[in-house]
Amino acid sequence: MTDKGYSRWVKGVISLVFLVFIPLLSLLLSCGKNSNPAAPSEIVFPDANISYARYVQPLFFQKCALVGCHDDQSMVDGLSLTSYTALTARSGTVVPGNSTNSILAQKIDGRNPHIGPFPITLTANQINGIKKWIDEGAKNN
Repeated sequence: MTDKGYSRWVKGVISLVFLVFIPLLSLLLSCGKNSNPAAPSEIVFPDANISYARYVQPLFFQKCALVGCHDDQSMVDGLSLTSYTALTARSGTVVPGNSTNSILAQKIDGRNPHIGPFPITLTANQINGIKKWIDEGAKNN
């Protein structure tokens, strides 16, 4: 290999490192770090006026609508939590205005055993927030 050919090869390798490997390494090193500002433990429900879009659905995406659990394909126990439509498709899952009789509330607060491959790991605030959302009419807001 000539000096010119070697020089081009070195420049190509350096370019490849900067264009591919460094960004890839940065991505891999960030895995496991909490870069999501709305991590499940950080979702804190207000005391009233619970928004489905702002609190309930993001929590479901992070904690429940997972592959092998309550996603559209797995639908453990016949339940998908990927959308308001999916959540409310089955009668009794959510009884607007009545969290006591809503199966969802019974599952998350332990009154009705949760069947699924993953345990429910919601905080008391999140459980109470979902129940409050149901009691407020379970609106798609």
